[in-house]
Amino acid sequence: GVQALIGQYHTACLFPFLLTTFGAMVASTGLPYLSKEWESGNREAVSRRTNLMIVSLGVVCLAVSVAILLVAPVLFGQIWKDKFAVGESLLPITLCYCSVAAVALVAQNYLWCIERAWMSTLVLAVGLSCNFVFGLAFVAPYGLDGVVISTLIAHVVVLIGLLLLCHRNGMKIEIGVILTTAALFMIGLGPLPALACLVGVVVVAARTQWFFSDDDKRVFYQRFEEFCSRVFKKAS
Repeated sequence: GVQALIGQYHTACLFPFLLTTFGAMVASTGLPYLSKEWESGNREAVSRRTNLMIVSLGVVCLAVSVAILLVAPVLFGQIWKDKFAVGESLLPITLCYCSVAAVALVAQNYLWCIERAWMSTLVLAVGLSCNFVFGLAFVAPYGLDGVVISTLIAHVVVLIGLLLLCHRNGMKIEIGVILTTAALFMIGLGPLPALACLVGVVVVAARTQWFFSDDDKRVFYQRFEEFCSRVFKKAS
């Protein structure tokens, strides 16, 4: 019945919601630094850091989603004995829209920094309305799949709306943001397309500056080496 379908949907959202929670944590952690740069008059730094946060979070969401999709057959099949087969079929789409939601949470930081929070609230209201309208239209012919698809459409509308407003208010949308956002939609196609996309992103990120600049890579390698050295010191 209805309760069984709710249980299936809840299972499909169990791990994806962690991505949204992680996105909210990244957004809340990064906001004070962005606000400091904005108050200092360094608006270009705010734009650059917001782009970097979006790209970094998007790549992490893509990688984690691929890992979850690859483990899902074992989890749903062997551990849960196929009790949540419907939830497993919904997992790619729920991972997709939760990743999009996580990126949107970071994107709205720019509007908050420039004191245009009402714009992000307006976009969220539009997204909520889209979810309601499309959900009402899709639930009868498509059932639970229609609910998931309507939610995905709503989150896509929110993310596109936020990025457009950010661009309109002075934020430079770099190519890495566009590519990362596009890559997230590959999650909804299943594990193999998502894995292929992740490999492509890693290769392009390593060989070009489309995702990360040379300075970003250098800082990342330095932090990674510092982290590894601390770990080895504690282990020894």
